[in-house]
Amino acid sequence: MRNERITSANVAHQPKSDGSRQSILRRFSCDDEIIAAIPVFGGMHGSWNPSLGKAIPTMAGMAEGRFLAMTLTTLMRIFAVSQAVMLSAWFGIMMYSIIFVQRFQLRSAEPDAVEDIFQQIAHGARKMALQTIAVIAVTGTGLAVTRALITPGPSAEWIVLMCVKLVLFLVACATFVYQSWWVWPKRIFAPPDEMPRVRIEFLAAAIVIAVSLGSMIAVDVLAASV
Repeated sequence: MRNERITSANVAHQPKSDGSRQSILRRFSCDDEIIAAIPVFGGMHGSWNPSLGKAIPTMAGMAEGRFLAMTLTTLMRIFAVSQAVMLSAWFGIMMYSIIFVQRFQLRSAEPDAVEDIFQQIAHGARKMALQTIAVIAVTGTGLAVTRALITPGPSAEWIVLMCVKLVLFLVACATFVYQSWWVWPKRIFAPPDEMPRVRIEFLAAAIVIAVSLGSMIAVDVLAASV
């Protein structure tokens, strides 16, 4: 009987270390929502570390922030590249029109004989230009929004350059509208004696558009370094 009592007492006073050394599932919440059920292991000698439950939500928030920053950066680069391509394409078309097509016609001995060819070349250019303007406007807006959301935010110099770029874009669009809906109809229906003046007016509008687009590209190059 005495041996049985001693054995029972020893069993009753044995430390319950086996259960404390095993991993258990604990639930933690962040913003009153259950995040996950994860195994939390004890520290040295099987003791629990309560700080783990507080650190895991912070780590999850940091990972989410990094993912959002990477997404915004990727979108910003896509917008920037797309806009650079469209600006370069429009600028190249305008320079080709000025240097080769219109310059050739002005220097030709018989410019009226080349007029029909010029009008055939320009056929459908208005629709393509409008599509290009739409893409530049959408990508420019997306570029500005994504850049503003990225931390750290844009510098004051970058904001000033983007305002200058916006003004140049509006000048290019307004000049295109004037050239396409005012000068071009005059060029089609102008009598022969007024045609030289209309051609010069059309060329001047094209030069303004080309200078505005080239300046926008230069502003983008400067903005990439600030």
